[in-house]
Amino acid sequence: MPTTTSNDLLTEYSRLDKEAKGMLAKVPRMIPVRTFVVECWVSDNGAGIPVEFLDNVFDKGVTDPEGKGGTGLGLAIVKTFIEDHGGIVTAESKPEAGSTFRFSLPTKANVSGGKR
Repeated sequence: MPTTTSNDLLTEYSRLDKEAKGMLAKVPRMIPVRTFVVECWVSDNGAGIPVEFLDNVFDKGVTDPEGKGGTGLGLAIVKTFIEDHGGIVTAESKPEAGSTFRFSLPTKANVSGGKR
């Protein structure tokens, strides 16, 4: 079995270090970009949404548990619209304390000029 000396290890480390630096030099540099978002929310102080329904509230066809109204399309459309534009939509609710629906959308990067 060959013996490895500390000099051999240093030589190998030096070789690997140079190889790694060479590979890193080929990787494009990341340029930090600031991302800004617009966040909006609507809150109420109603009965709230039961916990067991909260995960599905944005699903197509989901209406209130008592079936008192709605087609189950409104929040599904909101979710589709927001996500198609790179945003996030969430719902928070506490029984007997109300609900908050929140969405955020990224702003357009590097907007200049008068048109928006």
